[in-house]
Amino acid sequence: MLKTKVRFLVALRKDEQSDWGAEVVGVPIFSVGSTFEEALENLKEAIKLHYEGEGVDYEIPVSALKSGEYDDAILRIVEVEL
Repeated sequence: MLKTKVRFLVALRKDEQSDWGAEVVGVPIFSVGSTFEEALENLKEAIKLHYEGEGVDYEIPVSALKSGEYDDAILRIVEVEL
């Protein structure tokens, strides 16, 4: 099966007494990690598991960013080979 690199917008947050939380903006994919980098790597694995199979629509609605829900998050683009 031919693999494709897909980019996802992700949000990462951390409270003082918690691990890092990571999520894909506009898609119900979440993960955590004790470090920023671990949270990103765990989220990439979660993305791969979520999108296993064929005929998947990777489009993420831009309206997900308009609500202000991510004002307190660090936003990053991650590239995942699917």
